[in-house]
Amino acid sequence: MTSPQPAETRTHKRSPQTATLAEIAREAGVSAPTVSKVLNGRADVAPATRSRVEELLRVHGYRRRRAEATRSPLIDLVFHELESAWAMEVIRGVENVARDAGLSVVLSESAGRLTPGRTWADQVAARRPHGVILVLSGLDESQRALLTSRSIPFVVMDPAGDPGADVPSIGATNWQGGLAATRHLVDLGHTRIGAISGPTRMMCSRAR
Repeated sequence: MTSPQPAETRTHKRSPQTATLAEIAREAGVSAPTVSKVLNGRADVAPATRSRVEELLRVHGYRRRRAEATRSPLIDLVFHELESAWAMEVIRGVENVARDAGLSVVLSESAGRLTPGRTWADQVAARRPHGVILVLSGLDESQRALLTSRSIPFVVMDPAGDPGADVPSIGATNWQGGLAATRHLVDLGHTRIGAISGPTRMMCSRAR
């Protein structure tokens, strides 16, 4: 007669990088409801507190669930200023594509600032759009972290400066375009060529 085999035992170990919301709240020095507000994109959280909680969520590998299901049918389109016919063309193109996808466009202007104001990121997080397009603008580190933590895709169009390797961006071939235009004038026999450029703080102006 054989002795019964001992029942198999399994030990469930939590990854050292994961944490409950209560543990994150305790580590951040805030209440659990505050962590919940950050998770839900509520605007009534102090920026410093939000940044601290977002960083802990990232460090502990916390992932929000059902990000796709909770997104609004919106695209956020951000300009640093709108006083140009070119801006109207960009808006028209984005609206045409968004309409075909069943989305609406939320238009924002940052009043000449190359980075949107602090409250803008909180408003976007609360809206939970399908994506964000920033034209001739950029995001600071805390804004990028907030959008990334919400799984909100973003792209910078014709970035004002070097957006960094970790920031998706798309732009005109400014340097190549300036070179092609100059070569064309040289081929026509012109030897004194002037260039009217934009502000030197803009990467597109320097490239041209």
